[in-house]
Amino acid sequence: MLKQTITELGEKESGRKTGRDEELQRFKQRSASQQNLIIELQEEVTNLKSLMFAADELKRQHSELEDRYRLLENEFTEKAET
Repeated sequence: MLKQTITELGEKESGRKTGRDEELQRFKQRSASQQNLIIELQEEVTNLKSLMFAADELKRQHSELEDRYRLLENEFTEKAET
């Protein structure tokens, strides 16, 4: 009877250990998945920052071209009036 009880307790403990090991493995997999997602998001943020920088540069160049156009237009108008 005592031997059987000890055996049953050993089996229960073994089952618990297996359950904990499986849970630990799931947590490790979830952690790895979350880390991969974080890396992907960081890459996306870097990409978006690059695109924002490029957009700002295009706006600046557009503004310069508009200013030059106005100057040329004024110069042309002045020449046409004289």
